[in-house]
Amino acid sequence: LAEQLESEMASSGGENAILSRCTLLRLLVEIGRAMQKTGSELPQPVVPRDGKILDILRYLEANLAEDISIDDLAAQFFISKYHMMRQFRAQTGYTIHGYLTGKRLMRARAMIAAGTPVLQASEESGFGDYSAFLRAYRKQFGAAPNQEKRANTPQKWENPT
Repeated sequence: LAEQLESEMASSGGENAILSRCTLLRLLVEIGRAMQKTGSELPQPVVPRDGKILDILRYLEANLAEDISIDDLAAQFFISKYHMMRQFRAQTGYTIHGYLTGKRLMRARAMIAAGTPVLQASEESGFGDYSAFLRAYRKQFGAAPNQEKRANTPQKWENPT
C-alpha cells in the first residue's frame, strides 16, 4: 500500500489526488489493525482527567515493587474501592491489577534485557511468586524470559582448532 501510495502521489491529475487519499486511508487502517494485533506490547496512552486517578497512577509507578492491595490503595487516597476501580478503568482503560501487572512486566523485561537474572528481575519488579511471573510473562510477550534472553544474547564464536 505504501508503494502504491507513493506511485499515485507521483502521478499528476485530479483523480490521482482522490485515489491517493483513499490509499492513504487504507494504509492507516491496516497499520491500526496491525497495532491492535500486537497490542500486548504497545501500551495504550493513559491520560486521566481526574486528579485523584493521576495521583494513584503516580503512587503505583513509585511503588511498583511493593505489595499493593486495592483496600490499602483506597484507604490511602480516601476513596471507595469500588468507585476507585470504576474510575480507574474508565479513565485509563485498564483495571488496577492489569495496569500494575503490565508495568511490572515491562520493568522486568527491561531489567532482563540489561542483564539482570530473571529471578532477581521478577522479585525487584514486584512479583512475589515466580511461577505467576512466568505465566504472566509468557502471556504478555509470547515467550519465557529465558528464551528471550537467549535469543537476544550474541553467541560466541569458537575456533574449532
